[in-house]
Amino acid sequence: VKNSARELSLLPPSGGGPVTLAVARIASIFRVEVPSRMALKGGDKPVGGIEDVLARTQHLVSQGELARAADCLEEGTAGTAAADVCSDWVKAVRARAVAEQTAALIHAHATTLAASLS
Repeated sequence: VKNSARELSLLPPSGGGPVTLAVARIASIFRVEVPSRMALKGGDKPVGGIEDVLARTQHLVSQGELARAADCLEEGTAGTAAADVCSDWVKAVRARAVAEQTAALIHAHATTLAASLS
């Protein structure tokens, strides 16, 4: 998703012709990846280009903040051709966040039941 998002972030949502695609691919090769710590300067949301969005998203995932990571990537790629590529990942991460919340709720309920029986 990361490499495709880099390429497609340089295209308009409607895509482009073969030359536009080739230029976007070449340009994405020469882009420099931004470390997460640099993407965090200036607040909660990345303000730069796709590299800032990807770095911030990666940082949020590493912190276990899946729902915020999905929001960050979705907002950061909105209005670009990369939004379509990232949408499946965003849906999967949101589903995982819901599953983790459900598991935590079930665990808390089971713990409460066990404590009340003893």
